[in-house]
Amino acid sequence: MDSIQPQSKPTYNKKVHGKRYTHTQKLAVKALLESGKTPTEIQREEKIDRSTVYNVMRDQRINLLAKQQVDAIKNALVGLTYANAYRAQGAITEEKLENSSFLQLMTGSAIGIEKGRLMENLSTDNVSFRGISQNIEEDRAKLMSKLNDILGDKT
Repeated sequence: MDSIQPQSKPTYNKKVHGKRYTHTQKLAVKALLESGKTPTEIQREEKIDRSTVYNVMRDQRINLLAKQQVDAIKNALVGLTYANAYRAQGAITEEKLENSSFLQLMTGSAIGIEKGRLMENLSTDNVSFRGISQNIEEDRAKLMSKLNDILGDKT
């Protein structure tokens, strides 16, 4: 009786089959296509065979994140950024104020707030001046009085 030998898989030959691209590299090609670049432009700029670019273009398995998924991720990141800024502000205690870590805490808080505003496509120009009352001198005097109380009138 003839025994049936399992057929071996053909081996990969780079000279015949060309370079293999990772999924990440294919996603990058897909992103370039979706940004409006032509296959010829991608082929020239990225030094990828044109047939590979067309294969990526036709391959339905290679999908970028849908706009809704990207928006959901962005919203989550904005929320986390604001949460971290809030936590930094909440960590300011009298003891920390006395130990001069106030600057570090406020810097972290300000950075978090600014990053959150940037992620929401909101302006970060002069946000510190918004909502200041009409009588700025009166507000300044109140703040100086509070500061003098905290410092024990050392100024």
